[in-house]
Amino acid sequence: MGEKATNIIKQANAALEENLSQLANYEHHILDINTELLKIPNFHLSEKILIEEFDNLIRPLRQNFKNKPCIYFFEFKKGEAKVIRDAYKNLNQNNKSALKKTLNNDTTCLYVGRSKGTIINRLKAHLGYKNTTENAMQLLHWAKPLKLQLKLNIFIFPKELDFLLPLYEATFHKNYKPLIGHL
Repeated sequence: MGEKATNIIKQANAALEENLSQLANYEHHILDINTELLKIPNFHLSEKILIEEFDNLIRPLRQNFKNKPCIYFFEFKKGEAKVIRDAYKNLNQNNKSALKKTLNNDTTCLYVGRSKGTIINRLKAHLGYKNTTENAMQLLHWAKPLKLQLKLNIFIFPKELDFLLPLYEATFHKNYKPLIGHL
């Protein structure tokens, strides 16, 4: 029994070493978003028509995201943390992401997240173009008047490394201290 357990651990270690050798294989993409330019669609239309504006925004990167694990974070290039936080706090929706209990005035990070599969659906929800019950920032519904200049950083990893996403997400949270999010 002990020898079998030792072999299982050796096999697991070998698989881990093989996966860790792929850590350098990630892609980094940046998407600039001006919240003032986000167009508010007619939410009574079909989702296909509703998301045309969103599709135009992410079209250059769409193929890179398909079914790949990602870590992503939104940075704001201009704006005050308190003003941003207060505007988000006043958003009257049940499906918004958690707001940090204490305000970090030194951060320029708005949100850190992860997606094991298709990030497209998460981005639709975060930007506010998706009618959903999942928690998301819903930028379209509160950030437009703030005229935020956002930079969305997306790190795409090989499928075999999706088990590392919680570690990366926690590390990004610890280092960037975003205004919005659950960790």
